[in-house]
Amino acid sequence: METMHWRLRHATSDLHRSVDQAFDVEGLESSSLEYCRRLVKLHQIYTLVENALDAVDWADAGLDLAHRIMRVRWIEEDLAKLGCTPAAALAFPALCLSSLGEGLGCLYVIEGSTLGGRVIYKRVKARLGFDADHGARYFFGYGADTAEMWASFIGKLNSFGANTAIGADAEMAARRVFLLFEQAFRPAN
Repeated sequence: METMHWRLRHATSDLHRSVDQAFDVEGLESSSLEYCRRLVKLHQIYTLVENALDAVDWADAGLDLAHRIMRVRWIEEDLAKLGCTPAAALAFPALCLSSLGEGLGCLYVIEGSTLGGRVIYKRVKARLGFDADHGARYFFGYGADTAEMWASFIGKLNSFGANTAIGADAEMAARRVFLLFEQAFRPAN
């Protein structure tokens, strides 16, 4: 039986690979300046994402979003501790999520990023010396609770039918959010 997780994973696998390549973890680790530049872009993206997620009606989702929509705050903590300033203007078009399905698709992308963030966190800590208390709070994510938070999210996600309007909306939004990240980190930027 096809689950929502299966549908989203397979529908976005090409974009996921493209974003991973565009993000270029080795470039991120190359210097404190480059690290700050990436955080500024992440701040711009997550400002859009979190604003869009705030507009979704989550009443039927069964998710505690207060613990899931915190990336902007984490990135702002990192930027402040590193002495970097977020960019004032957003360089990307607004992200609009108009249904629960679209919200779920967006959350699929950002919740999944916490898994990769934990890998990046270890590399940044080893290479640049940043940690959860100094400059790498965003990549630290949920810390030791990351796998549990992901499993909890996937359980809720899979409670919605994959082959429904919610599934179609989730797929469309997940692809849109991956494209937003790809656009932000494409080498020409």
